[in-house]
Amino acid sequence: MKSEMELRGFSPQTVRHYLCHLRLLEKHFAKPAPSISPHELKKYLHHRVQSGISYSNINISCNAFKLFFNKVLQLNWSDDVIVRPKRLKKFPCVLSRDEILSIIDQVHYLKHKAILLTTYSSGLRISETLNLKVSEN
Repeated sequence: MKSEMELRGFSPQTVRHYLCHLRLLEKHFAKPAPSISPHELKKYLHHRVQSGISYSNINISCNAFKLFFNKVLQLNWSDDVIVRPKRLKKFPCVLSRDEILSIIDQVHYLKHKAILLTTYSSGLRISETLNLKVSEN
């Protein structure tokens, strides 16, 4: 597995992560990874999703398993075996009017209050606020 990743030019950090995910799989089933069945792999991925592991962590697991089972062992398991979960869409947290007013009231320096009010009232991102220029028009 390690030599396959090095041939493909994977970064040392990616190699380390992929090998770690394979070790976790082996530890979970207490047997070597090549002897794990497609059903067991699906069961393991489901267990990881149910554990509340982040989407990006599970995605790395899926990439590691695809490389190992499909390229190294040449088992050519389909995407039905190594199932990549959908990323959950989270709605942004919206502050109430009272919360906004309490934040603004905490700022006492006039310049900072003007920056904060301009950013909030215009709906600017931080980077957009930082790029604002005073111009003579």
